[in-house]
Amino acid sequence: GVVDVVLTPDGDLTASATAGRASFTSEPDRLRVTLAGADTLRLRVPAAAGRVEVRAAGRVIFSKTGDDIVAAALPVAPGRYLLPLAPDVR
Repeated sequence: GVVDVVLTPDGDLTASATAGRASFTSEPDRLRVTLAGADTLRLRVPAAAGRVEVRAAGRVIFSKTGDDIVAAALPVAPGRYLLPLAPDVR
């Protein structure tokens, strides 16, 4: 599966999953997502957000602090990242 992260001009973070099921739990400054058979998690992240971190299987796959972004994959388009949920094992 993948996480599809898109930076948006909107002020709210939104999350949705495709195919399968997902549960979403909101906590202070945190959104926990558990996927059950879903192949893609879509996250719409406010470009103006000060700090956002996406973790999968205990590792950071996307981090945004101000304008600085570190991601587990290169952007596929300006402000859009398709990030693997599982590490690439070869």
